[in-house]
Amino acid sequence: MSHKPSIQLVNITILNFLARIFFYVFLFAVSYITSRKLSASHFGEVQYINTAINFAWLFFSFGFPTALSRIFTKQIIDRNKPALKRLLLSSCISSVLITTPAVSLIYYGFNASVLTVPVWHLIALLCSQFVLNFTQLLNYAAFNYKNAFLANAIAPAIGIVYLIIFLPCRNILACIEMFTLVNIIMVIILGIGLIKKIKVLNDQLNETEKQPIDWHKIGVKSLFFGVSAILASLVWQRSEFFVLKHYFTFEALAVYSISFTLLSLIAEPLKLIPSVLLNYFAGIKTQTHGSQQFSMFLQHYCWLVVFAGIFMASHTVVLVEIIYTSKYIESADYLKILLIGMIPGICSYAVMNTHVGLGKSTFLLIQDFITATIFMLLLFWFVQTANMQGVAWAKTIAVIFSVSMGLVYTHYQLKFHIPFQPIIFSVLLASSLIVTTQFIMIGSLFLLASKGVILFGLYVFVSYKLRIVNHSLFNRMKHDVIVQFSKFK
Repeated sequence: MSHKPSIQLVNITILNFLARIFFYVFLFAVSYITSRKLSASHFGEVQYINTAINFAWLFFSFGFPTALSRIFTKQIIDRNKPALKRLLLSSCISSVLITTPAVSLIYYGFNASVLTVPVWHLIALLCSQFVLNFTQLLNYAAFNYKNAFLANAIAPAIGIVYLIIFLPCRNILACIEMFTLVNIIMVIILGIGLIKKIKVLNDQLNETEKQPIDWHKIGVKSLFFGVSAILASLVWQRSEFFVLKHYFTFEALAVYSISFTLLSLIAEPLKLIPSVLLNYFAGIKTQTHGSQQFSMFLQHYCWLVVFAGIFMASHTVVLVEIIYTSKYIESADYLKILLIGMIPGICSYAVMNTHVGLGKSTFLLIQDFITATIFMLLLFWFVQTANMQGVAWAKTIAVIFSVSMGLVYTHYQLKFHIPFQPIIFSVLLASSLIVTTQFIMIGSLFLLASKGVILFGLYVFVSYKLRIVNHSLFNRMKHDVIVQFSKFK
């Protein structure tokens, strides 16, 4: 009888957050440096290039990585499933086959555009990003979070050094080369750790237990997840850039992109937290067992998101002036609008990852199709009548509609409890603490950060006393944090 490894949701959540937080600090540092050293046009061009490559990945991976990740996780939990080595090899080959047509598209698309970056730099960045995406998915599916922590700490540090040295002389090319270098270093570190993990797991398998891989099942899941991901990206990512580029200059895009960059300061690290739910729910045996875990997770995740979102919404102008100077002050207006939808939108990532983990691909496809349709209709209407503020409103309205659909389906179809009461209490508490102090301690980034820490400490204390958060969960998290940090010694 095979022994199945237990999945500790709190434990892997902490590890996942630690594994990626360094990378998003790195992205913030890069944005801070380049916004001052590059012209507004070049800064907007870099944002556009990264957005285009992310969309190329979504279109040409077409859901295969997500489906593969679920199968990979299930195989680790049930060790009598298909051979790990074969699955890994197939994924690597697929990544190469997927990259080739994407590179061709980017090559011709960028050659016909007004970009100043040489096309071969773009191809190198795209290829390295594609391979890294596959490697990361398999790494997280294998619960190899310690190795991910090392990769996300080492590679960005090297990248920042490269950027500081070469940015003055190579300008925008230094940014593209730096991102490519970081991707390559991360692939090497993650790849070495993943190979070791695969070897250990395969040593525990008997050849007689291995079964053929059901590629038809993977293909069907890939189709659903792929279409769903493409539709979702139209709303959740910067898809409007491709429309706005035909109406506005790169300078205007730079101003608009600042709101997304600031939003990512809280959104990207927070969105990482519920990503563990995908692998968790892919590994559990019954939805009944996961219902209680989901409810408790959503309650405390929303509690955290609410504070971060309201704090940023109350200090948008100050953040833009301190980090990006008054040259980009108009982006504060866009950010306020986006946060109205993105605060509940970030919370809904816990719901979305649960649906993916449980394999609810049909609902995801329907939800994303309806939401994307609403957004595109509003986008083309508002861009003609209300400029970029209207575009921000289009995204906010579409996100709120998507969140509402997800909650209704989760509550009525999956029969999962949605903890509305503690979430509402969290909103009221965070608002009373932050809004009443929004004009205090705002003279510098250090003062603002100190204020955030103080208010969050008070937020935790009051939440604990009012039992908005679970006492036993806090004690368990404290224990797990101590254990995980001790492992790195």
